[in-house]
Amino acid sequence: MSTIERALGKDKSLAEKNKITAENNTGTNQQSQAELNKQYLEKNITNDVLDSSDKLLDEQDAVIANALNLQTTTEQKQINHVSAQSAHVEIDLQHLADQGIIVPSEERSILNEEYRRIKQPLINNVKGKSAQVIEKANLIQVTSALASEGKTFTAINLAMAISQEFDHTVLLVDADLLRPSMNDVFGLEERAGLSEYLSGEVNSLSEVLLTTNIPKLTLLLAGKQHHLTSELFSSYLMENLFTELSGRYSDRIIIIDSPPVLHTNEANILAKNVGQIVFVIEQNRTAQTEVKDALSQFDDNSVIGIVMNKSRGGDSSSVYGYYY
Repeated sequence: MSTIERALGKDKSLAEKNKITAENNTGTNQQSQAELNKQYLEKNITNDVLDSSDKLLDEQDAVIANALNLQTTTEQKQINHVSAQSAHVEIDLQHLADQGIIVPSEERSILNEEYRRIKQPLINNVKGKSAQVIEKANLIQVTSALASEGKTFTAINLAMAISQEFDHTVLLVDADLLRPSMNDVFGLEERAGLSEYLSGEVNSLSEVLLTTNIPKLTLLLAGKQHHLTSELFSSYLMENLFTELSGRYSDRIIIIDSPPVLHTNEANILAKNVGQIVFVIEQNRTAQTEVKDALSQFDDNSVIGIVMNKSRGGDSSSVYGYYY
């Protein structure tokens, strides 16, 4: 074989070898590329799954956060964990005295002595000194069978008398939303009160509570009239408010001036959330049948104290006793 033929044969063999190598490399590259594609696809699928899971978790977290935020907001509204300071009002004590209301004084008076007698059994019930255990005994509703029998006069004087106690503070609530009168008695301008709180127009109880220049007396006025008074009083917020007021301060007694029993249903609703009831009767005015009808509206286990009011022209003489 000539040199040329050997060279050509060598070149041919080299070409065939290179061809085989190229084919092998191509197969290997194709196989490697396929593996890479498979790995890439698996990685992308995994990432997509993770992204979807993260997105789902984020959405779940957002839902939970919103729910918790709503729950927190509701709870804060319901149990009134408030940090804002209550507003303060100055009460004209002479204005009260001119209306026959007890005012802080070192002088003893017949009116003062009468309300000492009235408040003592109520306070004994709060302290657990009575024969029976009374739940929410520090929630005291003051009402009457009819309007204008002296229930507001009694509620205010009772609150003023309790404010002189060493061991107790008092919150006086005007819950007669149909005929509120405490603004006039205390000489205060119209302002937001219980109605606005229950209807959600104010966010916290501190916005409507009023501290006064009588150190142990706080006021919660009625606020504006509302056409759904029964519904407001029947609400969970009202029930929870009373529970909170009853349990938050162990030394606080809450006096609630409520509507008359025979005029509306509100007094009966309120009576289910209090521990004691003070029932005011104006002597020689309210018929015995009306008194019996009103008293029959309360539950059989209600603790009811009777105040026989003989108010005449600003002078007062009251007799207190219990009805069972």
